[in-house]
Amino acid sequence: MVDKVWSDDTATQLEATVQFRKLLSDGKNSTMIKIIRADVLPRFAEFLSRQRPPQLQMEAAWVLTNIAASDYTLLVAECGAVPRLVELLESPDANIRHQATWALGNIAADMPSCRETVLDHGAVTPLLAQFKEDMKVSVLRTATWALSNLCFGKLPAEIQVKPILEIISLLIHSADEKILADACWALYYICDGVEGGIQDALDAGVCPQLVKLLMHASANILLPVITSLARISAGDDTQVQVG
Repeated sequence: MVDKVWSDDTATQLEATVQFRKLLSDGKNSTMIKIIRADVLPRFAEFLSRQRPPQLQMEAAWVLTNIAASDYTLLVAECGAVPRLVELLESPDANIRHQATWALGNIAADMPSCRETVLDHGAVTPLLAQFKEDMKVSVLRTATWALSNLCFGKLPAEIQVKPILEIISLLIHSADEKILADACWALYYICDGVEGGIQDALDAGVCPQLVKLLMHASANILLPVITSLARISAGDDTQVQVG
């Protein structure tokens, strides 16, 4: 399979990539280690830029998504995949956009340096653009989860928070519990980790909905809601009164 991945024939490359993706489906760490040792990650990263056939982009992104969900996320972040995955967030193919979102979400979730790599390559803007489209609930869940992972920790000063909060202010009205929880956590991360984040959240008008969510039956929702309100209440006197 390794020889096929490095073939110059596109059909052979696709066949090998599909085989690697199927191998990874067994979830065994030993399989993951064999693939890592085969030193094929840079090749899969290269395939992300291949527009023909589009299935090759999809399969390569799928392989990298699975590896990024393992203990070897850093290798994915360092193999050249991140800028290409960010480019795929603007792919005309919705399935490829979804897979790229999933991969970047996995990378960002691993450690601060991986998250910073994703942010440094400009993932926020094309990710936010996806929320303006009609998406299936499953896709919206992935996008919201990825956004929450990107907001975790301290966002760089050059990241514009207000466009993120515009999306979050809509997501916290979702009827889907998974979307709602991740959106509320993203809100908390911004309030806690961004200078001026509390005021930006107040300006986005999130507090009335957060108060309504205090009546939610799920602890998965109540925890980020209460945490967010507590963080907002820790602001200055003016902010507390507005909240």
